[in-house]
Amino acid sequence: MTHCPYCSKELQSLGAVVKATQLLTPELGWSSIQEIEETLEYYCPECGSTLDFDRASALADAMIDSYEKGGDER
Repeated sequence: MTHCPYCSKELQSLGAVVKATQLLTPELGWSSIQEIEETLEYYCPECGSTLDFDRASALADAMIDSYEKGGDER
């Protein structure tokens, strides 16, 4: 998957809905995210449509690999 199946825009980034851990205290309010526990779904940042999880997850892995290698390999 390189393009959104709904709006046909190239997926240069992905939105992710995640389950995360934060702390809440009366003195400080909500903390920053302590840990991302799991990704619940991916979505197209352009149109907001939910993407097929397995295909978007593979694209996310490729984006992470490219980032870690310091280049734009898709």
